[in-house]
Amino acid sequence: MEFKGLGQTIRNLRLQRQVTGSELARRCNVTRGLISQIERGSTVPSLDVLVRIANALEVPVGQLLDSSATQPAQGASHVAELDYYPVVRRKERRRITFPRENQVYESLTPTLSGQLEFSILRIGPLELENSPVYSHPGEEALLVLEGSLTVYLNDKPYHLEKGDSMRYPATIPHRYVCKGNKPAVVVMAETPIAFFNVLTRHLSTGNHFNHSQERKERRLEDDSKIGD
Repeated sequence: MEFKGLGQTIRNLRLQRQVTGSELARRCNVTRGLISQIERGSTVPSLDVLVRIANALEVPVGQLLDSSATQPAQGASHVAELDYYPVVRRKERRRITFPRENQVYESLTPTLSGQLEFSILRIGPLELENSPVYSHPGEEALLVLEGSLTVYLNDKPYHLEKGDSMRYPATIPHRYVCKGNKPAVVVMAETPIAFFNVLTRHLSTGNHFNHSQERKERRLEDDSKIGD
């Protein structure tokens, strides 16, 4: 499952709130061209830009992504005790790629709400200084399925190989760094806050992300005239 409708969802929310593309760009401190590209689906926003858009439109990031995700196949039965279908088929996973962070995230849980987030994270090779730092309430546990990974807790490194696992309080500033030649594939469990809600909380408070790529994106503004 991919967020193919993310751009259209953003556009619909913007129009519902009677906000022009130029005004949304101003609120997010990005170019109008970038907003247009995101809404057309020709580019995927970086993590911090996605959070800025959500904040500007006054919606949680999780809701924004949940709204843009494709729904389960028609005819899928629901368990009577639940208000959602509890199974996530492999081809129905919510999936989003963040090129700047060299990460691919796939949700293994049926909704972006609840107390436990279960996911697969593919982390490509990236220099330590470019990898984002996270800190939020709750706990995290992870298991390395492929490759190798170094988890930094308060800048103290813990190197993990295939089959190694780890658990730690998520309140400790942490980051994931893949130093190998191939991506690390990790199964991760987080509680109590879902992944994208964590990002909302983290990034909206003055984050640790490298903004050099965003500056490049701003220089690449689409020169064509695109209506609001």
